[in-house]
Amino acid sequence: MASSQQHSLSKVRPYAEYQGIRFPTAIVQEESLDAMKTFEIRDDDVVIVSYPKSGINWMFEVVRKILGGKIGEKSLPIGPEFWPPEKQKPCYIELRESPSPRIMVTHLPYQLAPPGLAAAPVNKV
Repeated sequence: MASSQQHSLSKVRPYAEYQGIRFPTAIVQEESLDAMKTFEIRDDDVVIVSYPKSGINWMFEVVRKILGGKIGEKSLPIGPEFWPPEKQKPCYIELRESPSPRIMVTHLPYQLAPPGLAAAPVNKV
């Protein structure tokens, strides 16, 4: 499906199923989920993983402040699987083009996470 068609689908159905998991089509598109199979996690990335609606925006701000406030200057957290309608390109492309270190957030389950994240050591907070 073409990218422009995917974005227009977000107006039609609020959720779509991908490998048995429901995702909100307003911010997550199939193309982005497919791209997670090859999305590169860098050694100096900071990735916050949580369930949806569990305070990830607050945690993003806390981590950003701890790291000096210079990393991830954007006001909202960015996740590689996201593609909000106001963005011209998916967030995974924006992140791929971003310099290191990067702060990212994700709600992806283990089986859909990028390979470098799924295999990385976990530091629980």
